[in-house]
Amino acid sequence: MGNAIRHAGARYTIKSHQRSHAVAYDTARTDLLELADPGLLERRERDRTYGFISPDNIEARLLEFSPT
Repeated sequence: MGNAIRHAGARYTIKSHQRSHAVAYDTARTDLLELADPGLLERRERDRTYGFISPDNIEARLLEFSPT
């Protein structure tokens, strides 16, 4: 999340997350979807590929987020 906080508006893909963190595709997909579900990242689809955007107000969203 540190990168997303420092770079509001940054776009992430499953593939980029997979490469950056040396994880399997399914792990990268799950990681990003779990951040998108509560609204910490915004999910977008372009050319049948999911992208995830770090919103401008991500720090405020993190403060409101309370995992169950």
